[in-house]
Amino acid sequence: MPAPTITELPTSPSRADDGETFSANADAFLGALPNFRTELNALSDYLEINLPTEAAAAAQSATDQAEIYRDQSKAAAEASGDILIYDDYATANAAVGGLSESQIVEVIADENYDNERTRYRVESSALVFKFIVNAFNNSDFSYLTQDKSLSYWIRRALVADGAIPRAAETLRYDFANRPASSKAGDSIDVTSDITLARASSAWDWGSDGYLKEFTTGNERYAYDPATGRAIGQRFEEQRTNSLLYNRDLSNGVWSGTASYAADAVGLDGVANSAHTVTDSDGAASRNRVQSVSITSNTNPLTGTIYISKDSDQTRFPAFRVSCGVGEQRTVHLNTQTGVATVEAALTTGGSHYVVDRGSYWQGSVTVTNNNGASAAYYIYPARATTAGTANNAATGSCVYDFGGLEQSADYATTPIPTSGSAVTRLAETATSSIGSDLNVSEFAAVIEGTVPASPDDDDIKSFATWESDTNIFIYAYIQSGTIRLNVTDTTNQVLLTQAPLTLTAGAPFKAAIKIKANDFALSVDGQPAAVDTSGSVPVIDTRRIAANASASAYGNTTITRISEHSGPVSTAELEAMSIL
Repeated sequence: MPAPTITELPTSPSRADDGETFSANADAFLGALPNFRTELNALSDYLEINLPTEAAAAAQSATDQAEIYRDQSKAAAEASGDILIYDDYATANAAVGGLSESQIVEVIADENYDNERTRYRVESSALVFKFIVNAFNNSDFSYLTQDKSLSYWIRRALVADGAIPRAAETLRYDFANRPASSKAGDSIDVTSDITLARASSAWDWGSDGYLKEFTTGNERYAYDPATGRAIGQRFEEQRTNSLLYNRDLSNGVWSGTASYAADAVGLDGVANSAHTVTDSDGAASRNRVQSVSITSNTNPLTGTIYISKDSDQTRFPAFRVSCGVGEQRTVHLNTQTGVATVEAALTTGGSHYVVDRGSYWQGSVTVTNNNGASAAYYIYPARATTAGTANNAATGSCVYDFGGLEQSADYATTPIPTSGSAVTRLAETATSSIGSDLNVSEFAAVIEGTVPASPDDDDIKSFATWESDTNIFIYAYIQSGTIRLNVTDTTNQVLLTQAPLTLTAGAPFKAAIKIKANDFALSVDGQPAAVDTSGSVPVIDTRRIAANASASAYGNTTITRISEHSGPVSTAELEAMSIL
């Protein structure tokens, strides 16, 4: 297909114009920008498909150098075929002897080029440098609907082009690609500079999209399922899965009359590790069920189920969690679309949500206990022919894998395999020491990551904390659907909340904070900064990732990178620093 075209922009306003002409030209120019953005994004998508450079690189193709980069990339890719991707330069260099001439190799973390994502071509059994993939950024005009001032758009466009200088980074932790860089230009490894602890194994999705085990003490990296690229490091609190033999429906802890067979590929990519569960009785609703002993309290309880995607909409499987004393909730799942519908007749309260997990849907249901000592976990392979209304005539199958029942939890974390007893995945803690660079009169920090599950609840989910003890701290966190900044120096406290901005679980965010006595600010995703003109700056000595100063309010999320900037930062610069 031909490359999309970009309509020429109308005449821009000029200082030489009279007031009426300037206003007319400015209105026409600004009015054309949304269409320009659409056309620019279409061109970016086209280039991403047809050239082996990032869309971000292709979209900023205004300079001759960018054209050279693209031409090199296209020619090399046509000669090479598929691009081979390696995590680091050393691994790529070790493999070069077995690669064909002109093969294109991409290195995610390249120590030869300051840890940039770098693309090479194999020539004479060596990696010959071609270019840094993310050499250019993509302009973004999405905020025109919020602030249509010409000066605001110009500032955003210049920031996207790198024309406005940012405050120099004192330190940058890149949790997506592992390197950390100091202000002196030194590169070190995140894992050597940060003390990471997790005294148990943990499970998560790997770069191939399958669930895998991360052994005790080893960091977990979260990956984009569409590209297989790391998006950051996972940090979660301690959780216990009380659902026994949660992958083995043949064990005696399970009962019910639905038939089952271990005959499907599971979340881990292993054949016969998932079960096909079948209801073939057109006169009754069959299920598999497990009764679980729970702590007698009034805390929430979250059950999780993973059901394989399919296109069968003649039957709707269902998932139910019921406290012996307390709430119960039953939801029907459309296995094609992921839409969940409540069955009112078997629901007395609670909440639920669905997450796309590649070839599976994750369904999570939260109910509240009422001092009961047991709960029941149900799997219905064919609960209804119309979602939301139980129908005994419904028949059919669904493919079930992992299940979970987490106590004192109002949303699910990553899967925890169990057998004959409940299994606890311990919390990840990550800390590092702070030198004199941040104990100054003014500094700023930028935190990038993904929004955690249930962002609208009142739980505090911390992203980063700078502290000296539990009463002296600076920390950024999410609570009640907003990203916030809390600064406490024994008695003086600053509490800032972002301007209204919808936060979606799993979506990326970027928050920038400014710390200065009587001049604090918080900007999220390029929004106008919230400010506080009172309060003192505490003395700090420890940096804590994804938890608060008392190591109790965990982020339960993925952190992409954290950068710190020693010295003055204006409000405009802070807003620019927070643009995604």
